[in-house]
Amino acid sequence: MTTTRLGPTLALTLLVAGLLAAQQPAQEEPPPAGGDAEAGTEEAAAEEPAAPIDPAAPGPFHASLEPEVGEWDLTLRLWTDPTGEPVESRGTAETRWILDGRFVETRLLGDALGRSFEARIIEGYDNNDKQYVRTWRDTLGTYTMVYRGTANTEGTVRTLVAQFTDPGSGLALRNRAVITHGEGFPPATPEAETETAEGASPAARAAPAPEPPDPELIGKVYLYQSFLITPDGTEYKNLELEARRR
Repeated sequence: MTTTRLGPTLALTLLVAGLLAAQQPAQEEPPPAGGDAEAGTEEAAAEEPAAPIDPAAPGPFHASLEPEVGEWDLTLRLWTDPTGEPVESRGTAETRWILDGRFVETRLLGDALGRSFEARIIEGYDNNDKQYVRTWRDTLGTYTMVYRGTANTEGTVRTLVAQFTDPGSGLALRNRAVITHGEGFPPATPEAETETAEGASPAARAAPAPEPPDPELIGKVYLYQSFLITPDGTEYKNLELEARRR
């Protein structure tokens, strides 16, 4: 059986054909017979659907990434043991628009367990698949994490999931990332630190329901949370980045 493959020339031809078809003017229909031609034209104009959104252009979903653009001071918290306390360090990040507003690129400088590292994150919204797509690469490995997910109606909370192979164990794991704009992450109270379910760890227990983001703080602070999901479905937090605008 022969497999048909689309070469780059054919793919380019299809793209050009689609663009040309989109630029063809719509054919005008004659006014209804026996009616008022002017009235018929006005009625047709009123019923004409809105112009379709260009799938190749950035739109409102891309605009929801704007609050993360700028320079940030970071507090990093890293859990190496889900039953233990996180190791805290400091870092910086700078996020900018690239490719004419289609993606944001973040350069992150931080420290992980005494080892300095740099990460590059690129995220955008795929108009065709209707989901956010985020890639993460850093100097701690040769992997590329590819996240896909959605946001809430307001665009203030995004949840994305990536699949990867753990370099240490070789197990197939998932990573769930949650990015929250504004103050939708109240700090844990001392009572919450001590009241844990039997057998549950501080990092693995369910977090309290987030409060609605404060509109005054959107664009000034945001929180990135990372959760590892093991093959048996167990989930625990392994990383948290709290960002405050410089």
